[in-house]
This record gives sequence, structure tokens and C-alpha cells, in this order.
Amino acid sequence: MCYMNNITYFVEECTTITPKEVISIATPTIGKKYRTDIDCWFENEDRNIVSVSVNGKEPQMITLEFIEIHYGQMVYFNCGKCSSRSAKLYLPPQGIEFQCRECGKLKYRLSAINSKSIAGMAIYRAVKINMIMDARATMNRIIYRGQYTHRYNRFLKKCKSVGLHEVVTNAQRLLKTIRI
Repeated sequence: MCYMNNITYFVEECTTITPKEVISIATPTIGKKYRTDIDCWFENEDRNIVSVSVNGKEPQMITLEFIEIHYGQMVYFNCGKCSSRSAKLYLPPQGIEFQCRECGKLKYRLSAINSKSIAGMAIYRAVKINMIMDARATMNRIIYRGQYTHRYNRFLKKCKSVGLHEVVTNAQRLLKTIRI
């Protein structure tokens, strides 16, 4: 919940960026640009400072931190306010700069619901089902080589956990029919 002009924002309402997206956009030879709302470019030859502009607004300079690991490098952002290492930065709808979740005082929508009360349980379940169905809507392929994909199996596990047993049963029937 980001408090900006007495307006509360959740993580789900914010524009997000990851180091992978920023590097991909700033280096056009790596791949296609899949974010049309963001422009990025490197500010120095070391490629550790990048400028990010959202929808043509004034750019913000963000420092990238490269950490050596056993099989290559991990890339993180350094938050402009607290200088902490972050894998994702957030820009609230009316915000002017990207920042980490801590500095933006952002929370997830589900954490703001009291899931212990009767009404809260119903709201929590409804929001959770909505999130699960949104995830299903973005899945392109659910079957690969006669098996459900890992992503679809995770979806079915989540359906089972919120009580959508009919979805799971129908998916099992479909797989049996395909295998016959």
C-alpha cells in the first residue's frame, strides 16, 4: 500500500520492471522489445547505470548490480532511496520514480484481507479464484507430448487448494481420454 497523496496502492496496480526486461530493451540486439510502455538506455560503457522512461515521461537513472554466481551472473537493481538490492522495482500509477517494495510501502492485495473472519474468508477465496483464473487465461499450451505442462499442473494444484475440484476432475478425465 503506497501512500502517495493519501492514495493507497497495491503491488498489483503498479508498473513493474525487472533487470532482465531493462537489459533486453536497452540492448536491442539481444531480442525483441516486448514492452512498448518503457524506453531504456545505458548511461555508461560499464552498462551498470540505465535510464528508464515510462510512456515518454522524464527518465530515471537506476544502478544495476551484477553478482557473480557459480554459473554466470545475477543482475539486481539498487533502489534509489534505500540502496538495497532488488529483483523488481515498482512505479505506482501516479508515481514519478521506481522504487523497491519497502520504500514504496507496497503490499499485496491478498495480504490486506483478514482471512480469519467469515466475510474475509469468502473475499479471500473469491480473490484467489480470480487470480487463478487470470493465470489460466494467459496459458497458451496446456498439453505437451501427451502430458499436462508444469504450469498447468501448478494451476490444477491451486484449483484443488481453493476447492475447485470439478476443474481438477475434468482435467483428469480429459487426460484419460487423450491417452486412450
